[in-house]
Amino acid sequence: MASDKTWQKHDLGEELGYVAFVCLGENCSTNDKPLWADFIIAERIEVGGEVLCERKRAVTIHDSPVPGPENVEVFAEGSVKWDGCVNTDFSKASSMHHGCERAHLTRIGEVLGRAYDLCAEALKACGSWDGG
Repeated sequence: MASDKTWQKHDLGEELGYVAFVCLGENCSTNDKPLWADFIIAERIEVGGEVLCERKRAVTIHDSPVPGPENVEVFAEGSVKWDGCVNTDFSKASSMHHGCERAHLTRIGEVLGRAYDLCAEALKACGSWDGG
């Protein structure tokens, strides 16, 4: 999913432990507004006060500038459409998620919800949102 698009990086915080990248989708030929927003979620690593993302094969990348998340280790990716529908793909994750209690699983729901909200905000900002 990562390409020459303009991705915005959002730190979801130390308590959640992830970073979300959000990018508006292409315009539809019959509409001058984007009809969806893409997201990529990657694990958050903080080094010397800087928020970084794990690169494929466990090499970190510097926070600024990041042209896009092409080389991050993807936890989940997907898209949110103008009508509120969401597609989420976990197939690019190269490792399983380990949790020690139920709260670790519900945290994933919060991470996905935050990615959804960021995409919805981006679509609202350009007048494309009609979702729930």
